[in-house]
Amino acid sequence: IDGVKVAVLRIPGGIQTPAITRKPLNAAKSLEGETIYCRSMRGGQVSSVKANLRDLQDLLERCLRNRELNIGAFVRRHWEDLTREVATLQDTPQKALDELFGMGTSRFSQALLDQGLGQISRPGMLSVAVVWDSKLPDPESTTSTFTRMMMSHPHPSGWPVWMDPRDFHQHPYCRREVKNGAWEGLIAIPENHEEGRVFRHLDFSIWDFRTGLFYCGAYFDDLSMVGLQRTQMRGEQWLKGEQPPWLRRTIERRNIVRQVAECMFTAQQLVAGLFKNQPVAPPEHLYFKFMFDRLKGRLLDSYDGGIPSWPANKAEDESVPSNAQLRMDADKSQISERTHSVLRPLFARFGGEDLSQGKVDGWLRELWV
Repeated sequence: IDGVKVAVLRIPGGIQTPAITRKPLNAAKSLEGETIYCRSMRGGQVSSVKANLRDLQDLLERCLRNRELNIGAFVRRHWEDLTREVATLQDTPQKALDELFGMGTSRFSQALLDQGLGQISRPGMLSVAVVWDSKLPDPESTTSTFTRMMMSHPHPSGWPVWMDPRDFHQHPYCRREVKNGAWEGLIAIPENHEEGRVFRHLDFSIWDFRTGLFYCGAYFDDLSMVGLQRTQMRGEQWLKGEQPPWLRRTIERRNIVRQVAECMFTAQQLVAGLFKNQPVAPPEHLYFKFMFDRLKGRLLDSYDGGIPSWPANKAEDESVPSNAQLRMDADKSQISERTHSVLRPLFARFGGEDLSQGKVDGWLRELWV
């Protein structure tokens, strides 16, 4: 300008970090190297000066605002995709649980009809669906995959859940088949009495390696071997053609606690066996949906040495749902805690009865032996 060299600093808008000179520049007003310059009106005119403390504070605030604007633009650009993906991730376990549970209960009813057992009074059933947050590379329902899973089946005391129906192949009403890409197993053992026909045992399972597991089993208190004995103890009569008197009468506290805990423990072990030696990482969590049905009019009961106690509070609801989430590496104490959380809504239906964690722990110590 007028034959004089003048240094002009051009800094584009929207910077997110301060600009710094790389090396000195000789001019009418020399610039130093490795120095931050900023626009200022200190001398009464707009010029570039070396930044002081106040200048740096203002400069950094502008840089941070620019960075926030860029982040905001990024979020706005991807917001719809992000919210849709988050909603899908949150909804997937519950949606999969509901679909599997609905399919399982429908298939159970159809299986009884197919076997000609639809006319027998059905006991109260505990039903549970389980899904997990991982996928098998080969989810086909082959015999080898099914066998690998069943080899990891635990063996706690009593009649276990998700039993292999192949062990009952000689019974006329027990069957196992692959249907709609999933294993299905029905274990139905009816027996005849002078008063009528009842189930000695009844449960139904689905093993779907694409989706999850489903199981429904009769309450222990509703099986004939238990119900007949207690009916005789109470001196009750059962007329032919009537519903057995033990159905819809009681639920024994300790039995239902053990049944729920066994569902969680067995599912954990089965899924661990399913993913063993697979090229994909095993799931981190299992998601459970429980349903307790045929409750209305029942009493919560406790048996101590064969002597029943008779609480006064009856259930007024016909069914009670409950959900739980369990880590795959959960130990037995954590399973006990989840059992307590699953059963609290059930016990509360009986006149608001509460369930202590200590009681659950005590009853389950016998199961883990």
